[in-house]
Amino acid sequence: MSKSTIVVTVFLIISVIVSGVLFMQKGNVNRELSETTTQLVSTQEQLTGTETELTNTQSELTDTKSELADTQGKLTVSENKVTDTEAKLSTTENQLEDTKSQLSGVTTQLTATQDENTRMTNNYSSLRAQIDLKLGRGEDSEKFITPNDPLVVARAIQIAGTYTQDANKLWRDYQRLYQWVVDNIKYNYDTNLPLLPMAMSGDLTWEQEYWRMPEETLNNKVGDCEDMAALLASLMLSYNNQQYGVWAIIIRNQDSGHVAVALPVVGKELSILDPAGKYYTGYRANWLRSFEVGVAVSDWLAAWAPDMPGAKITAVFSDDFYKEFSGTQDFINWAKTYTD
Repeated sequence: MSKSTIVVTVFLIISVIVSGVLFMQKGNVNRELSETTTQLVSTQEQLTGTETELTNTQSELTDTKSELADTQGKLTVSENKVTDTEAKLSTTENQLEDTKSQLSGVTTQLTATQDENTRMTNNYSSLRAQIDLKLGRGEDSEKFITPNDPLVVARAIQIAGTYTQDANKLWRDYQRLYQWVVDNIKYNYDTNLPLLPMAMSGDLTWEQEYWRMPEETLNNKVGDCEDMAALLASLMLSYNNQQYGVWAIIIRNQDSGHVAVALPVVGKELSILDPAGKYYTGYRANWLRSFEVGVAVSDWLAAWAPDMPGAKITAVFSDDFYKEFSGTQDFINWAKTYTD
């Protein structure tokens, strides 16, 4: 075999080998290319999906940015509102402090006004009570018997001297006290007394009644029946050092009333001294004395029968008690028990 044949043969063999190798490589390449192409297609599809997602995400991002811008705008508005609200709150707090200060001042004024109103109400009630006292109603009448009043004490001593245990002198001195009142106190009818209503807004009324304290009667030298009786009872009690009872006694009929002095005497007896009526028990004999309670009362009421028909005893009082009666007999029964 020639060299050329060998070379050709070798060349052919190498060509076959190379061809085989190339064929095998081509197959591998084709396979790899196919796989790569498949992967590329898949990657392209994924890329397309990703691009779509990116587009969607970008769109969402754009929307989000828009929403964020809106939110920031709203936040800015809200912040401005908060700032305004804080400013208003600060102003309101200042106004609140001013209001509290004003309220404190108003509260102080209100308290002062309430205190003033209370004082005025108390003063009004006190004034009304003082005026009502001058009517001498019920237990208020006790206050008009004042044996310890300095003016009464001095006048009793001036008229009758000092008290002794001498019974005859005691009766004579009682009569001196009675006669002094008759001679020195001029009868004077009561003027109208203004009566204050319970509430300040009520209407003022008037009543023709005015009880004087014994001190007033002594100073003014005038008075009506209750004024003279209160003065005489106070003088008699002051004179006897309040060792013996002395009463003011009230009679009434449908039209009027009258007050005198009653002197209870042991043994169910009574003596009545009536300076306004210029009457006393025993006046016919010109000396003060006592009779049995019923007799003394009947004689006195008989003296008043022309001016006060049907009059009956309704109450007695002194400096320490006030008692009402249903009628004259009720008083007589009580007085007998008192003087028994």
